[in-house]
Amino acid sequence: MKRLRLSGLLLLILCLSLLAIPFWNDRIVRRYIDKIWLHRTNSIEKLHEFEQEYKNFECDVLFLTDSATFEIGHDELRANR
Repeated sequence: MKRLRLSGLLLLILCLSLLAIPFWNDRIVRRYIDKIWLHRTNSIEKLHEFEQEYKNFECDVLFLTDSATFEIGHDELRANR
């Protein structure tokens, strides 16, 4: 009987701690929001779509030696040429 009560108590503690995860996630995101970057921002439209959610963004700029121009994109862009 004592073992059953202990198991029930441990299960209750586990369930309550799992319910707290969303609240901790919000605190963590608010604390580190300056370190979270929008990834693969390869268009102005995507930047504007998420500008309220992210303070920083990342984009890849490629220098194409054959045409001596810069383009925004990833290595797949070069492979498609």
